[in-house]
Amino acid sequence: MLARLINIDAKAFTSEIALAEFPVRLGRGDEVDVLLEDKWVSRVHCEIKQQGDALFVRDLGSRHGTFVNGKPVREAWLFPGDELNVGLTRFVASYTATSHSYQAG
Repeated sequence: MLARLINIDAKAFTSEIALAEFPVRLGRGDEVDVLLEDKWVSRVHCEIKQQGDALFVRDLGSRHGTFVNGKPVREAWLFPGDELNVGLTRFVASYTATSHSYQAG
């Protein structure tokens, strides 16, 4: 699966991030896969996994939380068009999902 996180902030450091290999850890530390230059992001903030043909996000104990469509989540499905907030950074998920039967895990 090739997915993208499209940054929706005008002053963004990058317009989009390609996600091709999973799981992907986002944060501002050296040990993450996607480095976010946002002081409100924890060193290892959250993780995105592929579950079938959909994406699943899990907060990794971040200080300021992970939000999907404006709601704080510990873990949640991340469907195409959903907004993901990590610190002050806002993304829209973009990928093609072909099935609607999902299982967390």
